[in-house]
Amino acid sequence: SLEKQLRRQGLNVYDVMANGKNIPVDVLRKSVDDALAFTFSKHPTNPVLSSFVKTVDYLRPISSLAFPFARFMANSVEWTYTHYNPGRLLTGAFDISQGVSLAKAGKMDDALGIINKGSKKIGDAAVGLATFLGAYNYRSENQDLSWNEWRSDDGTIGDLKYLFPANIPFAMADFWIKMRDGRGSEFKV
Repeated sequence: SLEKQLRRQGLNVYDVMANGKNIPVDVLRKSVDDALAFTFSKHPTNPVLSSFVKTVDYLRPISSLAFPFARFMANSVEWTYTHYNPGRLLTGAFDISQGVSLAKAGKMDDALGIINKGSKKIGDAAVGLATFLGAYNYRSENQDLSWNEWRSDDGTIGDLKYLFPANIPFAMADFWIKMRDGRGSEFKV
């Protein structure tokens, strides 16, 4: 992210390091925010999830026993919602149509922001949908395995249970397959 942010300002990260130049503060802030978001460590922006994290932080060290990684948990919930919520395809399309209307009215600055927001929603939901469909196909053909297991080409069984976010579509797919087949009670997490 740092390299990308510097490039946007016409700077080369290697030149900056070699010449001992200062990195602009806004570039550092954006890079740190990106790193925190990528590692699910950023304080959540959703009010409910933010309150959860603040409450857990306030009740430390006792709360650490039940929720040792509250930020990660909150960010995982938010990430899952943004990627596996098919409604975001519709809200993204609505955002884009609003942006196009603003562009036609000559409000380009507002329009581009709303169009970008809608495009991101659609992109996130499309990635989630494609991942879910792949997991659904795999789980359909491998009901002899637990939801969290996968079989490699050499027959070795691997465990996805602790590999977030890869585990989410496999659990969802197995649940829906068992529901489709009238075996919902067999689904175990």
